Amino acid sequence: MFTEAMNGPARQAQLRGFLRACLASTCGEEAARLQEAAVLMGMSAEDRSVVDAMLACGATESAALLVMGRGRPFLLSQGGTGTCLASAVCADGEEKTAEGATLALAILAAHASALLADIEGSPVAAWRSAPGPHARMH
Repeated sequence: MFTEAMNGPARQAQLRGFLRACLASTCGEEAARLQEAAVLMGMSAEDRSVVDAMLACGATESAALLVMGRGRPFLLSQGGTGTCLASAVCADGEEKTAEGATLALAILAAHASALLADIEGSPVAAWRSAPGPHARMH
């Protein structure tokens, strides 16, 4: 989905704008951000249909995880006061954490932040399915 051709200044500007939108979005804007993310991440029409089906049945967190993809390690947290946090791990092992009005918005914001860090740090992130030597417990 994410290729080296998508790493230029225009892509960075798109991701920054999307990140700001996620951080500013309310619960009522969650579905629109998820649909926007599916397009922004270059998902196929078939995968975007799956996202739409998930949204139709209220599976917003599952839709956000599908948009993020299997290769990015993550952590989700929702506090007793309703604070929604998500962390996504960058290619270099650095974590990017974001807060959102919902868990799905926090996931999208953390993923966008990690993508920006990946672009700025290396041309294309090469994700592994198994944790590397930098994996650690918090």
